[in-house]
Amino acid sequence: MDTIGIIELPGSTYLYALAFVAAIFVGFSSVVVVLRQTIGTTLSRFQVLLARTDIELGFIVVALSFLPMLLSLFNQPHSLVLQVSSGIAALVLTLWLAFFAYRYRKATSAPLTASTWLHLALAVTVVIVLAVNASGYVTEPQVGLYALALSYVLAEAVDTFLHSTNVMLRQSKDEPPVGEATKQEV
Repeated sequence: MDTIGIIELPGSTYLYALAFVAAIFVGFSSVVVVLRQTIGTTLSRFQVLLARTDIELGFIVVALSFLPMLLSLFNQPHSLVLQVSSGIAALVLTLWLAFFAYRYRKATSAPLTASTWLHLALAVTVVIVLAVNASGYVTEPQVGLYALALSYVLAEAVDTFLHSTNVMLRQSKDEPPVGEATKQEV
């Protein structure tokens, strides 16, 4: 294989490490869900949504972390690789957010909390940053913006995991599941 003239994409080491951490996170999240079910606890629809969110976001980060290196194998300029990668990431995250909103409504009747609105606003900001990076309009596409966006997605997955753990702990103390009304509220 002739590798003369092929220069590694800047930031690829970080993206490989991010993919590795995301893959470990997906495995850990899956093990926690299996252990929870093994001890006989059933998951509410909301808990299933949160667990599924952890796993989906983790896999999205893994795939999108590898995408620039895959595209660079076609000997394209780094700026084009980052533009295409950022555009695909913006599209994937937009579709994921739209489907998440639909699934959230099916899983719970509870209104969105202020913190959920904040998370959604941050996620939309990340999509906008990726779209701007893809356009190359403001500046040359930056691998740092791409890596920062994917890092945020993984951080959001970790936050969701911690929230789902909190929901499980609260429910284990005989509180009603999140999103379900108690008798006093009805």
